[in-house]
Formats: sequence, structure tokens, C-alpha cells
Amino acid sequence: MGLVGSPRSSATPQSCPVCNGEKTEPSFKHRLFDTIGFSCHRCDHRFVPEIEVTSDQSRKHFKTNERRADFYAMNVLRYLDFESVVDIGVPPDLLLLNLLHRVKPAVRKYAYDLFPIKTPEYVTFLDDLGQAPSVDVAIALHVVEHIPDRAIHNFVAQVSDLARWFILEVPNCSRRPDDREPHYHFFTPRSFSSLVEPFGAHAHRIVGFGPRRRPALIAYRLPEGVAIHNGLSLH
Repeated sequence: MGLVGSPRSSATPQSCPVCNGEKTEPSFKHRLFDTIGFSCHRCDHRFVPEIEVTSDQSRKHFKTNERRADFYAMNVLRYLDFESVVDIGVPPDLLLLNLLHRVKPAVRKYAYDLFPIKTPEYVTFLDDLGQAPSVDVAIALHVVEHIPDRAIHNFVAQVSDLARWFILEVPNCSRRPDDREPHYHFFTPRSFSSLVEPFGAHAHRIVGFGPRRRPALIAYRLPEGVAIHNGLSLH
């Protein structure tokens, strides 16, 4: 594609971190990371190799989406029968868990993030996800795309082992990578399905929750008869 490598990364071919496909090619320049991104011919995945990212790069772009938190708390989790939940990659305001507490005060609530945050007495903050107790539900909204390289497989496996049910959401980058955000991965329905199918989930398109309504992808393992699509929860 005629891309010129930056000092932080070369255009040396990289195998795909999702499907391990060897047929990849440089296809875009990640503007925030100032590095070369690649596309996989096998699963349509786009990605950038692992590079060092500062905490400022990670945090200044991360903020709560009130519509998203309200949807999952009040239209999905509210109607499930469960006793414990963990929100992974939780924003500092804990909005989803706070909303959920209004309708399910008896549910045990856990929060995990790389950066310690203050939590109310009804939320237990986890320093290490690997030490988390087993829970009924795990939810990770716009987390997977921030995990470098092949560590995404370990993360989804960890979530699958940790929880009986889980919900994952990532941006839908079928049209183009959102290369102004601190993301390593730019999923399409095909590549996200390739990642989550070994864990009993499939990728689905939904309408985004942001002000520009950017499309998103969700993958979930939920009780039989529960489905989420097009911004609706069906029971």
C-alpha cells in the first residue's frame, strides 16, 4: 500500500493475532500511536503490533458512555437472575454498577481495572483479575481492543472461565480503523467471531451508543432464550 514505516514500527509482515494467519500486509497508519497497522487476508482483522503505550494515552481517551451503561444495566442485566457480577475495565464513576445497584441491590458487585479507583461499599475492587472469585456474569465493554497482540485470547479465556455468562462489546471497524483511539485491534464481524467462537459466543452487529452512533459488535454467552441485537434485549 506504499506506507512508510515510522521510528516506532516497521512494515515487516506480522502474523494475525486473532487467527494466526501469515498473509497480512501493511494497510494503515495509526495516528495516535504513530505506527504501521496491518490487515489479515484470512479473517479481515486489522491490528497494530504491541508497542509501549503511556498511561496518559490510555486514560485521556477513556470515559463513560451513559447510554451504553444504562442499556446494559437497565435493559439486559436487570432481567437476568444472578447473584454476582464483575465489570472489567470499569470507568472511575462506576456508572453501570451504580445503575445496577438501584434495581439489584443484593447482587455482589466487583470491579476490575488497571488503575485503582475508589468504590462505594457495595462494590469490591479487584487488584488482580486472576484472583477474582467465580461470578455469574462478567461484562467487558470496549476493553478487548485495548489488549495488545495475542493476549486477547488469554483475556477472553479468562473471562470465560471466570463467569457462567459474559458480554463483550468492541467497536465495529468494518469500514475503517478508528486510529485516533488507543486501540491495538480493529475488529470486523468476521474477526471478532473468530476470536470468541471457541468460547461459545458469536459476534453480532448493534447500533452504537455514542453521540455519532458508531456501530459496535457484541459477543455474549447468556441463558438460553436471551438475545441482544440492534440495541434491544430480547427475553
